Amino acid sequence: LACVWPAVNCVALFILGVPATSVLVLQMKSCKSSRIVNLGLRSCLMFALALVSWVSDNLFCSIWKSISFPYMHCFWHIFIALASYQACVLFAYFDALSEIPEQKPVIRYWPRDNLGFMGIPYVMFKGLRSKTGEKML
Repeated sequence: LACVWPAVNCVALFILGVPATSVLVLQMKSCKSSRIVNLGLRSCLMFALALVSWVSDNLFCSIWKSISFPYMHCFWHIFIALASYQACVLFAYFDALSEIPEQKPVIRYWPRDNLGFMGIPYVMFKGLRSKTGEKML
């Protein structure tokens, strides 16, 4: 769509992003873990910041250029990338929780779990066992 009709591409992406964020919020409401809720809130905040920077870039481009600050579109790309990654991790967690709860999925952060928002989130399975039946961790 970006090559055929570029003006509609951004609208199509937001049309997909808003329902995905809504589903994420609904999933978070049923979650009791503060770690999951915090990651979801951060993802929603990044999505909101991306939206604000994109709208600001499109509506006030001449103002940003006049003060030699043409970086709002760059901020859009950074914020939407962070929001998308965090949302993908959360959706993977929710899917694993519903499909394979016996594997005990948890959200962890790389490089160290105690870094929280400074780390990179990923889904880990605490209930994994090797082919020999040994617990893997």
